[in-house]
Amino acid sequence: MNFRFNSTSLLAAAAALIVLQSARPASAAMLSYGHVFDGVPVSILANMDTSLPKFDTNLGTLNSITLELDASDSTFDAVYTDTSGMVSEVNFYVGAAITMTAPSGITLTGTPSENGFNAALPPLQSITVMGNDSVIDEPQIIFAGLFAPYEAPGGGSFNLDGGATLSIAVMSGTGTVNPGTVDAGAFLQVTYDYTPVPEPATWLLASLGASGLWFVRRRSPAALKSS
Repeated sequence: MNFRFNSTSLLAAAAALIVLQSARPASAAMLSYGHVFDGVPVSILANMDTSLPKFDTNLGTLNSITLELDASDSTFDAVYTDTSGMVSEVNFYVGAAITMTAPSGITLTGTPSENGFNAALPPLQSITVMGNDSVIDEPQIIFAGLFAPYEAPGGGSFNLDGGATLSIAVMSGTGTVNPGTVDAGAFLQVTYDYTPVPEPATWLLASLGASGLWFVRRRSPAALKSS
């Protein structure tokens, strides 16, 4: 069996290959931006308002947005003073809860495990507890329909309202707790999953392929036969 290849068939094959190559869907890409709160002193309420970059819609089309919060009691120093005048069983905890509220009412809350003391304490004595702990909040994933506050042509930024609240709990014992120094730390991050817009080179390939196919179809039967 003989196969006959001519310039027209080769041109058609090349043009079709270019069109198929340029028509492949673009693979997804990701962009992440973060903000660190390192050792924010907590008394009653520490302000942790901030902003993060919006997604630049010129880069492509958003598929999803992920918001994450890694909260911590970065440093901790609490003093419990017994006032009972006798040996008492002491159980107390101190901790900081960090809350960040994003647009559309989306809330991130990181509550590190509270640090404390649980033991018998001599009368009129004090005990100092030191430590640190951290927790990663469950990622909040945003899908289509809630993208508006987080994207804009050219980017920009969106605001988050946040704060760290100190909590003190004396579970048992008679005395007072001085939280001393409690520093709340956090790492806040937004990740954009998106499909990039085709690059100019891709559009050029598609145009060349389409032009080649148009040229092949325009050739007359006589020209095809003579080739």
